[in-house]
Amino acid sequence: MLGPHSFAAGAHPTALAAQPGTPLVWVADANLDRIVAVDTQTL
Repeated sequence: MLGPHSFAAGAHPTALAAQPGTPLVWVADANLDRIVAVDTQTL
């Protein structure tokens, strides 16, 4: 998950999708070539 302790300087999202009923947003991250979860309550 991306969060306050992530080592990357920043995320460059190419797509975002909210997960209904949770604080999670799934992000297609161009920096990592991965799909990552962002917890919007703790970020």
